[in-house]
Amino acid sequence: MPRKCSVVGCKSNYESERLATKVHLFPKDSVERERWKKALPNILESVTDHMGICAKHWPPDTTMVKKRRFEAPKDPPSIFNGVPPSCLVQNQGMT
Repeated sequence: MPRKCSVVGCKSNYESERLATKVHLFPKDSVERERWKKALPNILESVTDHMGICAKHWPPDTTMVKKRRFEAPKDPPSIFNGVPPSCLVQNQGMT
């Protein structure tokens, strides 16, 4: 069973395993993990090592860096198509 995306409203990997979208796990580094959390339109109280965000939330030309055996996006996610407008401002201004 593929991982599900942690972005509110995203339905990646809920429909079918054969149409699975790549899911990038949250970074292990606490500073990077916090950057990713703050970039999200939804507020996550806690993030586990098994949670991730699907590739649809990064531009196609995003810079990737080698992390152990896999490549991961260098920057936090930035594309949130289909997310309800009321969710898009939740994290703005939070420290």
